[in-house]
Amino acid sequence: MNTFTTVGRLTGAPVLKTINAGTADETKVCEFSIAVERTGGRTNGDGNKPVDYFDIRVWGARAEAHQKHLAWTPSRIVHWA
Repeated sequence: MNTFTTVGRLTGAPVLKTINAGTADETKVCEFSIAVERTGGRTNGDGNKPVDYFDIRVWGARAEAHQKHLAWTPSRIVHWA
């Protein structure tokens, strides 16, 4: 199983989608992106630290929970196991 831990900012509200709606294979997926500042002393030309963006998809029962509980807040700790 993959594990991912980071501290970042949500770039938008999480989106909940249904795959194969109305069938026995119906599955929920929650999609969202986070922006994470790089650590270290380096900055880019305008004095800000470089930012990496991560597109995240959460599947199944966890998808609905993430969509419901991830508020669009300035900062969020993200950990999945």
